Amino acid sequence: MKGSHLYCLLFTILGVVQYGVVASGSKSSVEDQQDVLCPVPEDIFPCVCGVNDNNTLDIDCSKVVYEDELANVFRSYFPNPNFRRFTIKFNYYLQTLRDGALGNTTYTEFFFTESVLEVVEKNALSGSFHTATYLNFYSTKLQSFPFDDISSFTKLVTLDLRFNYFHEFPNISSVTLKTLALGGNSFDHLPTEAFVNTPSVSSINVYLGKLWNISSGTFSGLPYLESVDLSFNFLKHIPEAAVEVTTPTYINLNYNMISSVEVDAFLGVTGGSIDLHSNQLKEIQEAVWRPLLQYKVQLDLSKNPLECGCELAWLVLSDTFLHQVNENTTCADGRLVVDLDPADYEPC
Repeated sequence: MKGSHLYCLLFTILGVVQYGVVASGSKSSVEDQQDVLCPVPEDIFPCVCGVNDNNTLDIDCSKVVYEDELANVFRSYFPNPNFRRFTIKFNYYLQTLRDGALGNTTYTEFFFTESVLEVVEKNALSGSFHTATYLNFYSTKLQSFPFDDISSFTKLVTLDLRFNYFHEFPNISSVTLKTLALGGNSFDHLPTEAFVNTPSVSSINVYLGKLWNISSGTFSGLPYLESVDLSFNFLKHIPEAAVEVTTPTYINLNYNMISSVEVDAFLGVTGGSIDLHSNQLKEIQEAVWRPLLQYKVQLDLSKNPLECGCELAWLVLSDTFLHQVNENTTCADGRLVVDLDPADYEPC
């Protein structure tokens, strides 16, 4: 009996030891991976390095308090200087991202957002010219940014500079850029050549600005363009050839002051939708809109003071066209356009 008890005790101890080795080994493996790929945590404090499932690295420096502290972090030894993501978020101290501040590290994505950053110095991002695909500087206080450096990014896909303090539309050149987000800045003018040097762009937003006009040809020569958002500006007139596309496109012009749209303002638009919600249009002119509706474009003209006189007969008498107009579109007197009686328009 004693021998049996001794055998069980030894077996139990052996099992516990073996389990402990496995568990310890598993934990050690994760820690070893962190140790091999990341710098010594104390050396880069208050930045934090993390390893992702696919062994890529992220570094978060949101708690850095001053520029010299950030520079000191990147003077440390980095076993692997190639990172997936650099993050600074909700930081209320750093005002300048200096040239050389990131040492010899490289990144695929930058998220420097919701902070008080005012200046990105020229070449501050140069270590990532051949790696970065995503630059996000959303909701900071940027007034100075190295736009001349953008052409040096060979893989850049997205540039997000929404809600900053830019007053003049920047000169941006990139053959790879697909998404250009500049909404929430104080642009009052959009140069005709604004997008000439971004031939691959598919999405452009310049909403919530101070734009008062756009010129013919501004959105021409962009074969991949699929989305244009100029909502919440002060536009009053959309000229001929304001937007020219070759693919189904979403054009958002809502919450402006638009009272007139020229014939052929939207060239090549087939399918997709045009949103003119909350403007000052009084008529749905046949010469302007019939060609677009014939190409299955969806049209939102709700919250406009439409007069709904005989000039609307062409639309009311066509079930097909009428179903392509937003069902909430109303006349100035409150009647829904979709509920207008065709019999009232037959004499027109």
